[in-house]
Amino acid sequence: EDLKGMEASKDAREEVVEAVLRGLVKMQRFDLVEQSWVACAEGGLPTPPHLATVVVKAMCRSQSGGLVTAMGIVSELEVQGIGEWKEVYPVAAQAALRTGRVSLARDLVIRLKGSRDSAPVTTYNYLIKQFGKAGSLQGVFLVLDAMKEAGVEADAETLEFLSNAAVRQIEFVKGAVSVDTLPDPLPEACFAGRSNVGKSSLVNMLSNRKKLAFSSKTPGKTQQFNYFVVNGQDDVGNKFHLVDLPGVGYAKVPVAVRREWVGFLTSYLTQRESLKVLFHLVDSRHGPQKDDLELMKLYAETKCSAAFVVVLTKIDKIDGKVRQSIVDGVRDALVECGCSRDTPILQTSAETKRGRDEVWNYLKLAALASEQEETDDERRNQVEEELRQAAVEAEANRVAGGPKRASSKRAAGGAKKADKKKGKGAIKSGIRREPFNGQELYVKAKSKRGPNQGKG
Repeated sequence: EDLKGMEASKDAREEVVEAVLRGLVKMQRFDLVEQSWVACAEGGLPTPPHLATVVVKAMCRSQSGGLVTAMGIVSELEVQGIGEWKEVYPVAAQAALRTGRVSLARDLVIRLKGSRDSAPVTTYNYLIKQFGKAGSLQGVFLVLDAMKEAGVEADAETLEFLSNAAVRQIEFVKGAVSVDTLPDPLPEACFAGRSNVGKSSLVNMLSNRKKLAFSSKTPGKTQQFNYFVVNGQDDVGNKFHLVDLPGVGYAKVPVAVRREWVGFLTSYLTQRESLKVLFHLVDSRHGPQKDDLELMKLYAETKCSAAFVVVLTKIDKIDGKVRQSIVDGVRDALVECGCSRDTPILQTSAETKRGRDEVWNYLKLAALASEQEETDDERRNQVEEELRQAAVEAEANRVAGGPKRASSKRAAGGAKKADKKKGKGAIKSGIRREPFNGQELYVKAKSKRGPNQGKG
C-alpha cells in the first residue's frame, strides 16, 4: 500500500515487491501472498513475470481460494507468451485435485502436455494417484501422455499407482466355453497366444495382483475363456472385462477340444462387438510359431474391429534384449497373414514388470470405453463452473474472516511436540521441573531403578 504513493524507480519498486512476496512465501503466509499480488495488480505496481511462478505456486497452496487468482495469472501470462509459467501447471493441477476440481485438473494436464515442459516424476506420480482416487482414469492416462511428451521415464511407483488407479476392484466372473455362455457385454480386452506363453502372468501383472489368473508350467492349463470384471462394484464408471483365453497349439488336450476352441474363438472375434483390443502374446525367445501365424490369420480373416497388439513376453529370460531378427520375424509374419505391418509390438516381462505402462497404453481402449469423453466445449464449460464455485467459496471465506492458517496450526503442534519431547527427555535424564516462589527450578529426581542404582 505504501509503494503505491512512493516516488521511486520501477526497478526499485520491483525489488521491494519481489522481496515482500518472496518473504511471505517463505513464511508460508499464502493468504497474504494472494492479497499482495491482487493489490499490486490493482495499484499498477510492477509484478515481474519471473516471479509469477513463485506466486502462483504459493496461491495454489493457499486455503483462501488462491486457485482462482492463480488461474487468472496463468491465463494472462499465456496471452503474453511468457514461458516461465509452464512449471506451474502440475502445481495448479495438484491444488485442483486436492479441492475436488477434476475437470480443471485435467485441463491443466492437457496444457502441460501441450507445453512439453517436464516436471519431476514424483509430481506426475502424485497426479496419477489423485486422479485414481477421484475415479478419473482419463486423467490418469493424460498424465502418462504428458510424461511421454516430456520424456520423463516412469518408475516403479508410477506403475504401482497406474495399476491401482485403473484396477480398483477385480474379481473372476465366469469361465465361458461357448458364445452362449459369455457374460453380459462390457468393454473388454482379451489375451491370446500359445500355451504357456505367459497370458495369465501378464493379466496378474497388469492388475497388480499375484494370483488373480492361474499361472502354471503345464501347457494348456487355462481351458476356457476366463472373464474378470474390473471395477464392477464401482460407481464412477470404468467397468471393463479382462479375458484370459485358452492357449492354442502345444496344449496337452485332445485334438477335438483344440478344434472346438478355434471355432469358439472365430465366433468370438466375429460377433463380440464389445471387444476393444486383442493382445497376441508371442514368446520373445522363439518368435512367431505356426500356431501364432494361424492366430494372426484368424484375426485378419474375421475382419475383427478390435485393435490388434503383439506382445513379446518373457524378455527377462533373455536379459531384457530381444533380438532384432525376432522383431523382423514378427513384422514379416504379420504381413504374410494379412495384418498391418504397423501393428504395435510391445516387449514385456511379468517378472520385472517391464512394459506394463506400454500395455496399459492400449488397454485403455477398453478401460476408457465406458468413460464418456468430453468435447472441448464441455471441458471448458466444466472448468468455468469449477472456477466459479471456487470463487464463491473464496468469497465466503473472506466474509467469514478467512480459513484458519494451517501454518499456525503446524507451528503450534510442533511446539507442543517439542515441549513434550523435552519433558520426556528431562524425566529420562533424572531431572524434573518444579515451581518455587514464582520461578521454575530444575530438581534432581530420585531414581526408580532400584535400591542400589542411581544413588547420588
